[in-house]
Amino acid sequence: MDVSRADAVERTRAILRGCYGEALNDDELGKIVVQEDLIEEYPTAWVVPFASEYFVQSGDINYALIPNMVLVPKDGSAAHYPPSAIPVEQYLADVASGRTKWLA
Repeated sequence: MDVSRADAVERTRAILRGCYGEALNDDELGKIVVQEDLIEEYPTAWVVPFASEYFVQSGDINYALIPNMVLVPKDGSAAHYPPSAIPVEQYLADVASGRTKWLA
């Protein structure tokens, strides 16, 4: 299976709906948006960033989200938040080399 960019966006929204409800809205942070213009493609995965709409508009760090990205493997494995202790590129290299598996 080769997950497309559009599939990656939808899988990210599905994860976010699990956290923020169908409306993708937080009482304190406002609307949660997928930052489609910042999506990064790697050979084995898509990295899909998201943020509160207020943070996108204002840059006010008080409205930033952590985590702020979802990693969507292109092989159809479960979309997930990448580990925060290492750079995404290292995580992808570790999976590609067999040192670790996709997080679930």
